[in-house]
Amino acid sequence: MFQRRPSGPATRRLRVALIGVVAGAVVLASAVPASAVPAPPPNPTDGQLGAARSAQDAAAAEVGRIAALVAASEAELERVGIQAEAAGTAYLIAEEALLNAQAVAEQTAAELAEAGAAVEAAQARIATFSRDSYINNGSLAARRRSSTPTARGS
Repeated sequence: MFQRRPSGPATRRLRVALIGVVAGAVVLASAVPASAVPAPPPNPTDGQLGAARSAQDAAAAEVGRIAALVAASEAELERVGIQAEAAGTAYLIAEEALLNAQAVAEQTAAELAEAGAAVEAAQARIATFSRDSYINNGSLAARRRSSTPTARGS
């Protein structure tokens, strides 16, 4: 029938803490007298009511001013957002144009190198022709004999 209560250091600490809380509550309840409730504040005067209304009207006007600023800022943000999107699109278009121009420049550089090589080859042929003409006293017949495939060699 009787159950043994648990005992031990943890249980004892819990009991001591519980007793401390109950004792503190009893002391606080007895220290505060029932008549310590503050008296209600006096009624405001007409001047105080007028000042409060003026302050309320001023606060409402300030709220309206700030709301207008917020609306203007939101409109400006929308406008700037549209401009940023347009600038981003223009950037992408310009970047694509740059890549195309670079490809054309590379192609043109390759063609220029080929043309330069062709000019150098033509100049070499002209120099050889001029030298051969000078050596053979301007005779084209001698040039034709020396320009046979076995005489060229290169």
